[in-house]
Amino acid sequence: MSKIKQLQELFEHELGNIFDSRTKLSKASFELAIYLGWLNSSLTSTTVELSFLGLTEKGLKLYQNKIQKELDLVEWIEIAFPLAYLESFELLVQRNDWLRRKVSAMVSYQEMFKKYERLKAFLEISKTTNQWREETKEKIRLWQERINNTVKQLEAIELNQELVQETITNFQESLLGRALNNLLSIYLEQIKLDTHTISIITGWVAWETKKLIESLLLHKEENFVLSRLCIAATQAIKTNQKFYSIESYLVQQISIHNNASLNQKKWHVFNEFTIPDIYVPLKCQLLNSNGKERQHLQILDLETWVKEQLTNPLKNGRFMLIQSEPGLGKSIFCRMFANWVQQHLHPIWTPILIRFSDINTFDTKIENTLRAAIKEDFAQNNDDWLTDLNTRFLFILDGFDELSLESRNSGNLKKFLQQLGTYQEECQKNSNLGHRFLITGRQLALHGIEQFMPCNLERVKIIRMDNQLQQKWLRQWDNLVGYEVAQKFQGFLQGENCPKLIQKFAQEPLLLSLLAIIHRDGKFNAQMFAGISEFRAKILIYQTIFNFVLTKHYLEDFYYTTIKFGIDDWRRVLIEAGLCSIQSGRGLVSFKMIEQRLQGDVRIQKLLEKLSNHIQDNPLQNTLVVFYTQSAQLDEINEGYVEFFHRSFGDFLGALRLVESLRKWTQVNIYSRHKEFIINDEKLAEEIYDLLYYGGLTLEIAEYLINLLDYDHHRANLIKHLFQRLERFYIDWCNGKFINAYPKNLPQNKMSQIKTASSIGLREVDIYTGLNVMILLSALYRYAQTHDNLKDEIIFYPCGQNNSENFKTERLICIINYTNSINLYTFLDTLGFLLSNAKLNGANLSGANLIGVKLSDASLSGVNFSNANLSYADLSGTDLSATNLSNANLDHANLNHANLEDANLSNTNLSDANLSNANLSNAKLNYANLCDANLCNANLDGANLNHAKLIYADLRNANLYNARCYEVNFSGANLCGATLTNVRLKGSNLHNADLTRADLTNANLINVHNITVYQVKTANNWNKAEYSPDFSLIIFK
Repeated sequence: MSKIKQLQELFEHELGNIFDSRTKLSKASFELAIYLGWLNSSLTSTTVELSFLGLTEKGLKLYQNKIQKELDLVEWIEIAFPLAYLESFELLVQRNDWLRRKVSAMVSYQEMFKKYERLKAFLEISKTTNQWREETKEKIRLWQERINNTVKQLEAIELNQELVQETITNFQESLLGRALNNLLSIYLEQIKLDTHTISIITGWVAWETKKLIESLLLHKEENFVLSRLCIAATQAIKTNQKFYSIESYLVQQISIHNNASLNQKKWHVFNEFTIPDIYVPLKCQLLNSNGKERQHLQILDLETWVKEQLTNPLKNGRFMLIQSEPGLGKSIFCRMFANWVQQHLHPIWTPILIRFSDINTFDTKIENTLRAAIKEDFAQNNDDWLTDLNTRFLFILDGFDELSLESRNSGNLKKFLQQLGTYQEECQKNSNLGHRFLITGRQLALHGIEQFMPCNLERVKIIRMDNQLQQKWLRQWDNLVGYEVAQKFQGFLQGENCPKLIQKFAQEPLLLSLLAIIHRDGKFNAQMFAGISEFRAKILIYQTIFNFVLTKHYLEDFYYTTIKFGIDDWRRVLIEAGLCSIQSGRGLVSFKMIEQRLQGDVRIQKLLEKLSNHIQDNPLQNTLVVFYTQSAQLDEINEGYVEFFHRSFGDFLGALRLVESLRKWTQVNIYSRHKEFIINDEKLAEEIYDLLYYGGLTLEIAEYLINLLDYDHHRANLIKHLFQRLERFYIDWCNGKFINAYPKNLPQNKMSQIKTASSIGLREVDIYTGLNVMILLSALYRYAQTHDNLKDEIIFYPCGQNNSENFKTERLICIINYTNSINLYTFLDTLGFLLSNAKLNGANLSGANLIGVKLSDASLSGVNFSNANLSYADLSGTDLSATNLSNANLDHANLNHANLEDANLSNTNLSDANLSNANLSNAKLNYANLCDANLCNANLDGANLNHAKLIYADLRNANLYNARCYEVNFSGANLCGATLTNVRLKGSNLHNADLTRADLTNANLINVHNITVYQVKTANNWNKAEYSPDFSLIIFK
């Protein structure tokens, strides 16, 4: 490598011609050039304006001009590769924000060496300082020796034919590549980087070097031997090259600058503008690991928070969770942040963006789950892709609430989050890993599994846009549509006549964009929203957009004139696509699935076939969806797909399709003597299984349905008839009528129909159909309770009305056990949040799994909850009088203001439960565990607490009048201000209990353990209590 030395002379004479001064050279590249002898050591990076932009090409040209002849193969390699390596490193430093800051902040050994040389002149330096200086100088000298020896080894390389071939075909592993990587590794030790990060940098610099060499060879003559060799080698190994595969993935899936038609379409918002055109940074609120807001903490910029979490080494063992309500921009943030990481932090962090809806397989090992979701060569063809020293990934997993149907129904989210917590800790401990994870989703999806969340997570929630962010958004809108249009919209939002509901919607990025579009096109006025509910207003916005799409976009579109799609045809396709999206749990729907739902409609099927042909190379996009084709698997022909821009669009259009059937089910044959329904009971059951077989109507979809039915002129009769028909189906379903039917078995028929598109089984079809009917009945019941003409006629009793013919005490527990045969939490995940206000009087729920269930304000008197698991349940305000809760688990349950009079709570676990203001008069609490429970202001008049544990319980101002407290453990309990009149505390443990201002009138404290005179005398009326003889002598002395 004699040419390395010769470059020094060239650089001395041609410094101005080689180095570009437009971009300042980094300190690291500057000093590496000095060590290689290409720059004079007397120069400093702060005084010389240099840049390595185009260094390789300029260096080759100048050297060739100097020797006045064409370079041979060896000469070309000796000059081009070292120059390209240094240029590639400099480009990485300039591009990567994290690395650039690290390099800028370091005090290099070169700088320290010069500083210590100057200090020799100062004899008055203390002995200690001098000794420290000499020790440091020795470290620097040893380090410089390593650098110099490495440069000498590099210069000593003699390239023969074999080494030339090796350098061309596999530069990173070649002798020259390893020598340059070794030099850079030693230099980077100054920045105090770990070996994994150094390996990532050197690996990617070597890869970029190879790319730079290839780009230079594109301009060489075809007869240049190196060009032919390199092109051949590149073609041979490109498809299996991890670096190439990662770069390809980033360009195609992450970067906004990819010119591919489909990728560009996906960066468009409603076919109106691109995401960067309208995106504004989001803000977030810090949460604790349980999802509760942290008090007294300021609102943060979301992107800044994520960057700090990612780059803080102390956070390496923790994963990030971002939760959000629908429409607040979490998915857009994921795409924008992944693009930013790719531009500014790769390869220190390489972003991998995965949608949870695309995860079809959950393995016992998280590595296999990720590999199955990514489907790229760098993951598929490399078993060690996660332990590779040249890579470190930031996995962004978006939308855990959008898991596919099968995954959602099998408890995979809980298992995955637990795996993720464990794996993130492993990444911190194992230097070969180091990956980080960021996940997003709706908080509602965590219902029932909140208590199983890993502890090692940092959690925030996205908050609504404030005025500051709105103003930023409006400025973006101004840039897109012009000042006049934007000002009119801003004036409307800020005007006195703008409904508060619209102002609230304008705090959500999704709805703000929709409002701006329909306002711009004159489809919007304030009177539209006068006197209507929030959900109905949202429906009105979506309906306006939907009608706008149907009438404007398609009547003027090429596809309308070519394929001959009419408005009704488009409406039919889109609402069926919406239903398919709901049923599959995904925003991506294949044409095949739509065609299957529209069997027999030959016209629609032909139109879809035409559409599929027309969108092969040019996706069709409108405000709601994009139509495109892609190959389902390798070597297969392209299939047509519909993808919704936002899940809410698919839910809304699917609800439009569902409500059509709900209305039909209530239509009466006016010509029938007995006013029979047009759709009889048998046909009704068939349609219910066809529409509702999937994993659980969401609360949002149920609200859409109820509000859409509310538009009907004859809504009272419609709601009443629909409830009655669904209730009859519910009773038949509970009795096993459909699952046991022969020969026509509806669950089996539906399973056979969908088996090509879904792996859902017979049991799942039957269970989810019944649960969805329960959701509809609950929603209709809630609606009826707000209308005086319906509230007495429509009441949903899951077990039947008490003392009626249909009443069965075990009906609900049978449903719970049956549905939980799929997964232990199936019932809770599907219906757990819809049981508030439920009428369950007299039901037998003994042993039921009801973790986290929402039963606030439900009617529960006389219910048997013995041995039930109600931990984390919300029972606030419920009537639990005379209820059997013996041996139940109620830890962390919320029983605030609950009525538990005469309830049986013996042996019940109430640790950490909230029983503040609860009525526990005459309740049986013997042997109950009330450790750390909140019993502030609770009424325990006459309660039996014998042998109970109230360690560290909060009993401030509680009423324990006449309570039986034999051998109760009150250690550390707070009884400040409690009423202990006539209480029997014989044999109880009051160690460190606080009795300040407690009323001890006629209290029995005989044989109480661990009590002190000081404790007793802090109470009121302590002198009116009864004590053991020995203690009386002390206290009354």
